[in-house]
Amino acid sequence: MRRIRTLAMLPLAVLILGGLGGCFEMEETLVLRKDGTGTMTVKAVIDLKKVEQVKQMLEGMFGGEGGGGMEGAPVSEEDFDLKKVKEQVEKVEGLKLLKAEEINDAEAGKRGFLAVVEFKNLEALAKAGLWEGDRVLLQPAEDGAWTLEVRRVPQEAIDQASGDEAAQMMPMIEGMFGPLVEGLKMSSTWVLPGTVVKSNGKADAEGHIVWSSGFKDMLSNPGSMNRLVTFKAEGLDLKAFEHKSDAAEKALEGAGMGGADDDDADEAEEAEETEEEEVPVPSGR
Repeated sequence: MRRIRTLAMLPLAVLILGGLGGCFEMEETLVLRKDGTGTMTVKAVIDLKKVEQVKQMLEGMFGGEGGGGMEGAPVSEEDFDLKKVKEQVEKVEGLKLLKAEEINDAEAGKRGFLAVVEFKNLEALAKAGLWEGDRVLLQPAEDGAWTLEVRRVPQEAIDQASGDEAAQMMPMIEGMFGPLVEGLKMSSTWVLPGTVVKSNGKADAEGHIVWSSGFKDMLSNPGSMNRLVTFKAEGLDLKAFEHKSDAAEKALEGAGMGGADDDDADEAEEAEETEEEEVPVPSGR
């Protein structure tokens, strides 16, 4: 039973390891103008050696290809290929690639890119998948304000990380993956027009909203990867939208989390182990 519960916590680590896009170092800066246009700057870098180590570890845990588990790790070199970024931008109307530079440090074993994308509206940016995650939402708020939310982690994963059971598993997960992902960091800076009414980020000296999370922060509080800001300014010309992606859901399902079939399988295996040990099955898991 303990093994099952331990494995149930691993998909959360898998999701974070992938950063919902495979990032071991990711910095993004969003600049939004009053008319809804703006720019997004993204810098993403991976350590190829660590990626391979994580991949081997996860394949061993989840069975690997043909083993009924994960088919490789959620991180790959393709996620850091500038060609992929260009394709993402080109397929969506309203986007223009202003800058594209490869980062290739063979000696250090690191690879990545630096890209600056100009957008006509935030929805185009979301459709291109440049915001990896579960949902992007822009909607009117009270008194003429607007709320922008980028949810990188589904509520299911956030719920999983809360409670006593998760707290007991956290040291083990940190011990398993911590040495491999010491450099894992995600940071975002949003430069928004007008005044920020509320946010789950922190304001810097210039009034920009900033988020920064390391592996331990993300594991203990997956919601720290989500961005939410309500802002207000005169003359805002924005269009409400909601864009949903199944990227996060697929990452969870691929790691054995989510779905009725997975739950039934866990319950069946748990019941079998309990029967062998002649221990009563506790009510309410």
